[in-house]
Amino acid sequence: MSDISQGYIELAHAIEQHQPHYIDGYFGPDEWRISETRPLAALAEQADALLQTVSTLEDGSRSTFLTAQLRAMQTSIAILRGESVPYAEEVRRLYDIEPVRVPEQRFEEAIKALEKLLPGSGPIAEREQAFRAQFHVTAERVLGIVESIIAELRRRTLATFGLPEGESFEVRLVKNEPWGAYNWYLGNYHSRIDLNTDLPTYLTGLPDLIAHEAYPGHHTEHALKEEHLWHDHGHAEHTILLINTPECVISEGIAMRARQMIMEDEELREWIAGELAEQAGLRGAPFETMFAINEAKKAMSYVSPNAALLLHEDGASEEEVLAYLQRYRLATPDEARKSLAFISHPTFRSYAFTYTVGADMLDELFARGAARESFAHLLKDPFTPGVLRAWGGAGGAKP
Repeated sequence: MSDISQGYIELAHAIEQHQPHYIDGYFGPDEWRISETRPLAALAEQADALLQTVSTLEDGSRSTFLTAQLRAMQTSIAILRGESVPYAEEVRRLYDIEPVRVPEQRFEEAIKALEKLLPGSGPIAEREQAFRAQFHVTAERVLGIVESIIAELRRRTLATFGLPEGESFEVRLVKNEPWGAYNWYLGNYHSRIDLNTDLPTYLTGLPDLIAHEAYPGHHTEHALKEEHLWHDHGHAEHTILLINTPECVISEGIAMRARQMIMEDEELREWIAGELAEQAGLRGAPFETMFAINEAKKAMSYVSPNAALLLHEDGASEEEVLAYLQRYRLATPDEARKSLAFISHPTFRSYAFTYTVGADMLDELFARGAARESFAHLLKDPFTPGVLRAWGGAGGAKP
């Protein structure tokens, strides 16, 4: 069975030679790294052969996971070979999800709610930005506050879900990246989390950000899967993390709902407005209004996926997409350009849907009860969106 893992990993490295950043992380055997550039036709043949071999696996969950991943890899190879794939179909074939377009009415309703919450008069985007500026964390305070958040979220994650012995990670401040934060999983239960300081850092969003990237989000998931799937069961395919594949939907869904699994909303608000505000020098700021604004803006998480469809499916110009992001997400010009860079990036152009669809899928599953038990299952076992849909449709019964 290691031949399947080796073939899968070598194929991923071969795709990486044609599509940089395709591999998000690798901590498996060094001898399986492929550095030479091979013809795309040969990669297509290898993917087809691997898919046939995987279909013979007796382990059903392993076969299902690898089949979904390999089908996405086939799609990436086809696109690299010049196949014209409509954007919505690209999302379906890469991620095993439907790229849902959300009606702008939802954003308009959120904007109406914000009109009532935000003080002053004038353009709502300017009012929102001016109000949010009160919660800006200065650069010299960011790392100290992040360390405090990490300590508390790690304590809760360890108590609720457990962590491998010796797990750790480091935090680094970076610039000039298309994302706001990124978890680089390095293997051996260690991660590096990069925080992009191109844009302002706001206190009210930091706990969710750290939960997303670290505890109990990406870092926790990767560490537990390394321990359970690789070290305990020898499934080496889980020593590589790939970007344009269905596993990303599950991983982003986990990260989007991570904080809720260890801290309720009310407790979070008290923590931010109390201890963290004191540390940030923001004691006495109008946190209650800011929390209400953040709640109203949740619907706006669907603006970027809509913007991606506008750009790639509808043929809108970059100027039209920037205007859309500023109108419906109340983004500053810099924030809008950063979002446009993300949805224009060859590797990330279809990635925006993994956040919203992944979170929605977990919400549907958790609504059936036993949310933490289900979350623990997701943290350590392999799932695909198709399996998660079936799980949620089976009354929450584990697959």
